[in-house]
Amino acid sequence: MQVNIIGGGAAGFFTAVNLKEMRPDLDIIIMERGGDTLRKVAVSGGGRCNVTNSFEGVEDLADVYPRGYRLMRKLFHSFGPKDIKEWFESRGVRLVTQDDHCIFPASQDSQTIINCLRGAAIRLGVRISTNVKDFDINAMLAKGEQVVICTGGITSRAMPAWLPLPAEDLIPPVPSLFSLSIKMNAYASLWAQLPKA
Repeated sequence: MQVNIIGGGAAGFFTAVNLKEMRPDLDIIIMERGGDTLRKVAVSGGGRCNVTNSFEGVEDLADVYPRGYRLMRKLFHSFGPKDIKEWFESRGVRLVTQDDHCIFPASQDSQTIINCLRGAAIRLGVRISTNVKDFDINAMLAKGEQVVICTGGITSRAMPAWLPLPAEDLIPPVPSLFSLSIKMNAYASLWAQLPKA
């Protein structure tokens, strides 16, 4: 059976690797719209890749993740920060926890995480296809293929064009974490005035 994973980011690779380890018989392909995969991983954490947080001292997730704490609480019962730390370390990535409880690769280089995810996928035989412009999900499903959607940066306008769901069934996405680069001096001077943690 073929499984098409739409999205070549961290979620897509993580899903592909875990699925292939559980079901080696599956033919898994990661389909990425852009020309390369794992681009956001490369810039996350200032190029160091903040893998997770230890959540040490956090008594209520609502205090640190107010918009999604209910979902996070459910997810942490199945796979939490200790699990992701163990997942990477079991694949040879040494992680370190900073004083602010953020967890980074000991190399302090996001390429370590990219190499781990991409390398694991390739070793397991996951196919990777970039520059895929047409995600015809209906055609995939009609052929008996399975589809997993792991797209993080899609806009609500684009979704109905390729998702075979009525627009009223879609929950409009909202921005989360993203890189921001401002080249205007006026804004740069405001940043300089912010108190440093």
